[in-house]
Amino acid sequence: MQRRAGSRDDDPSPSIPDSTTDAPDRSHLERLLQERTAALEHARRRCRDLFENVPVMSVATRRGQDALPIIEDCNQLFPATLGYTRDEIIGRPLGDFYAPGSQTAPETQPSARIEDRIEGVERQLLDKYGGVLDTLLHLVPITAPNGSITGARATYLDITERKREEQKRQESQSRYRALVEQTFVGVCIVQDGSIVYANPKMAEISGYTLEEQTALLSFLDLVAEEDRQVMSQRLQRYLTPDREPNTDVVHIRRKDGVTVPLEVQGGLVLYGGRPAVTVIVLDISERIRLQNRLQQSQRLDNIGQLATGVAHSFNNALTAIYGRCEVLLDQISTADPRREEVEAILTVATETAVLTRRLLAFGQRRRVDPKMLDLNVVVGDTLNIATPLIGAQTSLIPLLEPLLGLVEADPAQLEQALLTLLLRARDVTPRGGVLHITTANVDVSQGPPHPNLPAGAYVTLAVRDDGPGLAPDAVAHLFEPFTADLNDARGIGLATVHAIVTQMGAYIFADSRPGQGSTITIYLPRVANTQPTAEGAESTDTGEDAVTQHTVLVVEDEEQVLSAVRDWLEQAGYHVLEASGSHEALKLVASHEGPIDLMLTDVVMPDMNGRRLMEEVALTRGDIPVIYMSGYPNSVDPFERADDTPLLEKPFAPRSLLRAVRTALDAAAAKQDQPASSTDDGPAG
Repeated sequence: MQRRAGSRDDDPSPSIPDSTTDAPDRSHLERLLQERTAALEHARRRCRDLFENVPVMSVATRRGQDALPIIEDCNQLFPATLGYTRDEIIGRPLGDFYAPGSQTAPETQPSARIEDRIEGVERQLLDKYGGVLDTLLHLVPITAPNGSITGARATYLDITERKREEQKRQESQSRYRALVEQTFVGVCIVQDGSIVYANPKMAEISGYTLEEQTALLSFLDLVAEEDRQVMSQRLQRYLTPDREPNTDVVHIRRKDGVTVPLEVQGGLVLYGGRPAVTVIVLDISERIRLQNRLQQSQRLDNIGQLATGVAHSFNNALTAIYGRCEVLLDQISTADPRREEVEAILTVATETAVLTRRLLAFGQRRRVDPKMLDLNVVVGDTLNIATPLIGAQTSLIPLLEPLLGLVEADPAQLEQALLTLLLRARDVTPRGGVLHITTANVDVSQGPPHPNLPAGAYVTLAVRDDGPGLAPDAVAHLFEPFTADLNDARGIGLATVHAIVTQMGAYIFADSRPGQGSTITIYLPRVANTQPTAEGAESTDTGEDAVTQHTVLVVEDEEQVLSAVRDWLEQAGYHVLEASGSHEALKLVASHEGPIDLMLTDVVMPDMNGRRLMEEVALTRGDIPVIYMSGYPNSVDPFERADDTPLLEKPFAPRSLLRAVRTALDAAAAKQDQPASSTDDGPAG
């Protein structure tokens, strides 16, 4: 193709833009620049809005002159949370707002590598008032257009409340764990039949370690075979939500083979996100043992009341027998062959009186009556009672000192103490064994066998068993009420023995070691060589002869006793008014015109007791002398003898009655003869 002459292509000079033809291109560029500038400003505002309104505290830092990170920007939440204004924050080192525990954090140090990112690290910030805030830090470097790192942007998420809740949760878990692990009940969690958790008490109850329970056992493996089906049903029922709580009794078999009764409760719980059963068990072995002891105690109380009632009836009958026999003896000469028969009756009555005293001691209704005793005799009498109670499985072997010294003690109380020791020894050898009962003369001088035993001459009574023995701590508390030791059914057997022995002025000690049985020894002071006191013996001293002018009111609901007492008093020359009950006695007091010098009254009567009768009589007759008669010696239950009114214990002989009457009348006469000034402190004010 040929060029045309004079065309532009042929012009060698540079081209000059034509303003008219280039104007649209320039306008377009200017408009594009404006749009890009506006978009950039809009993006900047959006970033700023995001920076300001993001729900975390944000700061931007740069390096200061000393290379410390300086805050050059922050969002509004940062000063608002820390209690500052924005101006108080900008330009200050980042470390100024860190709590002491976080002030050495790397992002606050001159040597910090700000190009390193930090993700989710806990930091503590300090507000204007000294409060500490827990936060999670996220830090990223700020990069310039040329690629250099000029600072860092840090965000702080306030987790103070979360930390508080976490601390509360941990404290709650700690309290719960302490409660579960230190409680006196066993707790375990059963899931799919297996034990997945067990507290220490559960290990103590079952005898298996925590590891053995959780690794080797299903819960039903612990349950005794006879209760497994019932317990399996209970576990299914415990998985039912909103059920009524209830308690079941099942038996488990410990690792050592012993069967233990438990009270069991259960409930639904989530464990590892899956349903499980919390099982709570309480060992009720001790409760059952105490209930059995209580029931036995109640039976013994009933027997004791029955024995006391029988003894009371015996005492009334024996009083009449004593009296009639002594009247007959006074009427029969020593040469009369019938006298021997009457004396035999009197001997039997005396022996029966000894038996009633034992019955009253068993019922705990007899006062202390110390006598000179041969302890071997007491042991023999007690073994006669104890042998059928101990049973054939246990052998009783007495080892008695032939030339035993005498002691001063109440034989009934000694029998009670020895019987309690024997029954206790039997209880600690339930499968049978050998019990040794030993008496001996012991002289204690230097180096006594027990620290609290004074030097002196003693007679010892010891009971030794071949039971399991006791640890030293148990021995130290053996004589305290309701100890863990097997006392008698009342739960205070050895404590009662200790009280009896102490009241006698004697001493009691226990020696025991695990696996070596126990020996309980009583040390009774030995007295000078004299004759033992014969039980039932009566003094023959009757006092002075009676004065026939005295009138005695006799109140007794037992006809035989009333008749005998009346005859004895009348034969002695007294004028007798007799009444078979309290109401009849009050009528006699009201109708009798002459004086009543003495009232002799039974204590336990169906209509009114003796003390109440005395108070009623005193309203009309004044303070006349009174003598009580009772087949319940020293009984506090039927009546309380708060004063020093004399008491005649049934059975009594005529001589004892006449002596008591004479003594009471003489005391009343002496009281009347005292001048009034001897009892007055002076004129009334």
